[in-house]
Amino acid sequence: MNPTQLPEIETVVADLKRKRIDDILPTSNGLKSTTYAMNGTKRGKVLIFNQVECAGESPRRGSDEDVKKLFETLPKLGFLQRDIKECKNYTKDQIYEEVSKLDDDKELNDADCLMVVILTHGRQGDALMASDQFYHLYDLIDQFTPLALPSMAGKPKIFIVQACRGETKDLGVDLYVVNNHDLSCTQEDNLGSQTHKFTYPEYADLLIMMSSHYDHVSYRSIDRGSWFIQHLCSVIERCDRKMHSIFDIVIKTNNAVSKQGGCGSQQISSFYSTLTRQMFFDVQN
Repeated sequence: MNPTQLPEIETVVADLKRKRIDDILPTSNGLKSTTYAMNGTKRGKVLIFNQVECAGESPRRGSDEDVKKLFETLPKLGFLQRDIKECKNYTKDQIYEEVSKLDDDKELNDADCLMVVILTHGRQGDALMASDQFYHLYDLIDQFTPLALPSMAGKPKIFIVQACRGETKDLGVDLYVVNNHDLSCTQEDNLGSQTHKFTYPEYADLLIMMSSHYDHVSYRSIDRGSWFIQHLCSVIERCDRKMHSIFDIVIKTNNAVSKQGGCGSQQISSFYSTLTRQMFFDVQN
């Protein structure tokens, strides 16, 4: 191949990719919409990768309690029981194979969102353990971009990860409220019928919820399950689907986890978001 042809070939490939995105992006929301459309014929699919047995690691006793709680709780967000699947003790190849099946799942065309829950051992750099070896969280997330999974383009993809992110323990600090001063702080942290072309970010519409802060451990009771998943489910059970957005759920979960305490250490869950609008689990007109 003549090296001078490379820029031309790269341009053609880029144009093809962009054309494919223009063809596949859903346009029911409208670019100016402030909320995701949650009125599809299906709320969506949930994959739960539950790693109890991992090669060379101690068994994750209590993880089955998290799965049980998720199956009880997620229908409150509109997910059907038959659309929630547990994938237990999968190898790395099996995990990626399961994810690849989503591309052929025609039901996702009418789904509002997609959720992936990962319950496993982890280490620094967001490396996650399959039953046989480690893989990287963001390599897995690459399988959910508009090019990789066209049916979910422009729709929210939620990743919930219960895993250690390192070995650092949060010992906590003592805070004191003085007089009447308010020491609390608040953190504040578009697709529909369109006839013109537009370019859309490849990594938009993602919400990644992590059980702990970067480089820190996560805690799990062998009898009751993990702090993070159990508190998340409790928050979901109490939420008002019309009034509480996904960010309300996330922040309330962070608050609950921060108050858990035990083992002489603290824990704080965290999240990363590229969602482009509010997300409510009730139908938004």
